[in-house]
Amino acid sequence: MAERKYAARSSWKRIVKRHYRERYLETTSFTGYVTRLYLIEVKHPLLVRYSEQEIQIAGDGYSWFQQFPAGQKHVGTTVFNAHGQIVQSYIDICHGIRPGFFGTIYFWIWFCCRPASA
Repeated sequence: MAERKYAARSSWKRIVKRHYRERYLETTSFTGYVTRLYLIEVKHPLLVRYSEQEIQIAGDGYSWFQQFPAGQKHVGTTVFNAHGQIVQSYIDICHGIRPGFFGTIYFWIWFCCRPASA
C-alpha cells in the first residue's frame, strides 16, 4: 500500500516551530527539487530503533535534507542532529514526486531502504 509523505512533514504534530525551504535546481550534477526542514522546536524527540540501536531522528535543532531527482522514482533523505552531524541517511522508493498545495513537495512511498544500523 502506498503512503503519501510531505517533505515539510506538515502532519507531524510534534513540531512546534519549523523553517522549511524548497528549491528546484538544474545543475550539471543534479536536476530536481531539494528541500530543507529545520526543526527549531519540537514537543518531544523522535527516536527510532534499528536492530539493537536507538537513533534520535527529530529534536530541537535537527534538520532534514531531501533530494527529489527529476523524472526519478526515489527520494534521498539525510537527517542532521543539532550539531550538524549526520544521524541517518536513506532512500525511499516512490511512485512519483509532485508539487502539492502551497508548493510543498510530496511523494507516494512504496518502499524505504534504511540501514540495519547507523
